[in-house]
Amino acid sequence: MCHRYSGKKLREIGKRFGVSESGVTQASRRIQLKQKNDKKFGKLITNTLKTLVLSNV
Repeated sequence: MCHRYSGKKLREIGKRFGVSESGVTQASRRIQLKQKNDKKFGKLITNTLKTLVLSNV
């Protein structure tokens, strides 16, 4: 989510989570793929994003 929605650079995100820039990219791709192929997981991500948007109001 940080990669897709924060606007932060890969280096910043990687530093925060202790992974490389390519690790951030790979994790983002894996999550996208899992979200697409696993309906339950996709719903969890969608609901989490909705909650985050509502909490910023």
